[in-house]
Amino acid sequence: MPDAVGTLTGTCAEHSQAVTAVSLAGNVEGVVAVRDELSWKHDDAAAGPAARGGAVR
Repeated sequence: MPDAVGTLTGTCAEHSQAVTAVSLAGNVEGVVAVRDELSWKHDDAAAGPAARGGAVR
């Protein structure tokens, strides 16, 4: 698989789920970056170290 940029869109129930999804997508072989366009209904990670960002990796 050639180097690729993945884009995640949609809504998660929890912020932490969005963070996990971006992390998992970034670990897929061939993925060099992940464009995070996810939203969430409840911000359960506001005080956590994983702040929401754009591209990962």
